[in-house]
Amino acid sequence: MRCLLAVLALGVVAPGYALDFYSRGARLPALVQKLEEETGKQLRVSPELENDVLYVNVKGVEAEALMEQIAKSADAKWRLSGETMTLEPDSARRKRLANEQLEADRREHIEAVEESLKQDIEDETTMELLKLLRALPKSAFGQNYPNRLVFSSNPTRAQYALRGQAAGLVDAMVKQQNMMAEASQEGQGEMDMMMGFLGSAMDALGIKKEDLMPQPVRTRPAKLLIVMSPSVGSWAFFRNSIEARLFDENGAQIATASMDMRRGDEGIPVPMEEIEEGAAGGDTSTPPPPEDNSPVIEYREESKKILTLQVDFSAASFSTNRVIPEELKQWAYNPYTYEPLSFMASDAWDAWAKHHNKNVVAYLDDNQAWMPTFFEAAPRTMNQFQATLDENYTMAEEGGVTLAAPKNPTETRLNRMNRAAIQGFINSSNANGGVPDLNSWAAYIDSNPIGAEPQGMPMFYEQWAGTDGLIASQMPGHEFSMRLWNRLSANHRASILQGQDLPIRNLGQSATELLTHYVYNEPDSLQPVRPPVTGPNRFFAMMTFGMSGAFGMKRNASLEPTEMFATGLPNNGFIRPFVTSDLLVAPVTPQGESMQMIRALGSDELALFDMITQTPGFASGGSGMPQLNQFRLGTRQLVDFHVMLSPECQLPGSLTLMKVDPKGEIYTRANFPQALKDQISKADAQLKDSGLARFFQMMGAEGAFGGGGEARP
Repeated sequence: MRCLLAVLALGVVAPGYALDFYSRGARLPALVQKLEEETGKQLRVSPELENDVLYVNVKGVEAEALMEQIAKSADAKWRLSGETMTLEPDSARRKRLANEQLEADRREHIEAVEESLKQDIEDETTMELLKLLRALPKSAFGQNYPNRLVFSSNPTRAQYALRGQAAGLVDAMVKQQNMMAEASQEGQGEMDMMMGFLGSAMDALGIKKEDLMPQPVRTRPAKLLIVMSPSVGSWAFFRNSIEARLFDENGAQIATASMDMRRGDEGIPVPMEEIEEGAAGGDTSTPPPPEDNSPVIEYREESKKILTLQVDFSAASFSTNRVIPEELKQWAYNPYTYEPLSFMASDAWDAWAKHHNKNVVAYLDDNQAWMPTFFEAAPRTMNQFQATLDENYTMAEEGGVTLAAPKNPTETRLNRMNRAAIQGFINSSNANGGVPDLNSWAAYIDSNPIGAEPQGMPMFYEQWAGTDGLIASQMPGHEFSMRLWNRLSANHRASILQGQDLPIRNLGQSATELLTHYVYNEPDSLQPVRPPVTGPNRFFAMMTFGMSGAFGMKRNASLEPTEMFATGLPNNGFIRPFVTSDLLVAPVTPQGESMQMIRALGSDELALFDMITQTPGFASGGSGMPQLNQFRLGTRQLVDFHVMLSPECQLPGSLTLMKVDPKGEIYTRANFPQALKDQISKADAQLKDSGLARFFQMMGAEGAFGGGGEARP
């Protein structure tokens, strides 16, 4: 009895205490704090769990049982130290789950290869590739997964030996390459015309006409590689392929062939070219959904306001400022305080718990935020919500409580957005005239692990913070550049901004691991060394460099990492930055507010905007573009850098440092400072010289921009 009285005196609940506990989706620190208040226990949460989000809705459940159910749902466990209980990750369980998922992915990868090998198709190159792959033991396809797997007719230390006769495949690839080269001659006139339009721009980018057209095989094939790249991120479908590469005796790549790996229930393997051209696949129409008479999910008023504004954002496009009410700013701009999953997702779980009369503890997935562009993305009925649960969740009953957990908790944790990083990103954007500072932007990008799928939540925050236009306008390699910047020391950042070379061997472990990943596991990262891109040519560089090597970016053997870097990254590699500075304009509305989509433009981008919107034929397609009449001024530093891995091979990157005073003077075009006027005039002249003006005129005349309209005055 004395012990019991002592426990009660400490404010700790007695055993068997039945608890009614409700929490909309909340990060574990907030949830556990509320649980502490309910139970009187001293509870803490390990920092590793601060972004884990749970929904709890129970009645009459013992406190101890509820605590264990919360821990189990989060793959965590309680550790008692003195009078304090701390919720920590169950490292052993999480590691086991991660290994099980990796093994499942490996099995799926091997099964996909095996299913592909069972099929025959009429394409000669693919048939020969299949014959060669069938000569390999099945165990070969999993020995290096999920890393890059390369078979070679003359292997390096990072490659595996091919078995079987490769002559048939080599002959087929040469034949195919020569046929493509011959066929491309028919478009020679069109290519010459484009070169005439864009000649100076392409010269500035180091692109030659032969880079843009298939070339015939003129030398003796000397080496064959069969490359399998892992499925990574949102482009996994397109990367889940088998690629053959043929080289001459000088190491130059002279022919390629690709085949998509398809599972047996998805049809036969097809050449990648057909997928890219949209030739593969049959009828893509979907049958009408069955009649749904299930209960309608009632969303709370704040959820409806968020969803409705998202629809308004989509409909408004560029044409309005898309003003966010102050009430919504409190919710949307403070994700660290107002958990995003406490809105639409929690409303749906409320409806589910009520409909089934269930006690529920659910580990929520960020994908349940339902914050994409359209309201239709949110479930309207119980059947629609149940369909998402059946596909993505497992349910288990324990002590009268339904424990709901994602089928793949490892992936859920991988895709979880760091709320503090989001918060810093938004705060920085709001404090700096609508453009986040580079450090907070980089921390936001790097907070998501590499390979995480883009969910609705990033789209939501980038749109509401007004940075989606900024992100879309970045040069290719933007994500890599941001991640690298976030992993550099303050001294290394200062060196880059001063234009000083930075040896790779001086980088820390995290930055080095990042470089290694992009070199070996991101197929389109490596590129030939080309001159830095400045001025209006950056727009053209975005179109060319951002097209996954479509413009001849893979012609050199140096672009196969296991060929060049068989023993790891070179010790003599270095980062070489190219820094330029200019003035920035930040468009504002007549009320002086930052525009939601177009947050910041350099003088070259403003000149490009004017040129496009004034091009004949563009008026119809560009009718939704805003009028840019008032601006605040700022500064911008463009940092293009080359991660030099060899004299011929690089990882290209680009960073932008922007500063805008949110309370600064508002200018019109008429009273721009002379320095800015001079920059715009220079950019306009460069645009005309580059041929982009003629290119847009041609595209407008052909209706590529909506066509048929007159130029805007």
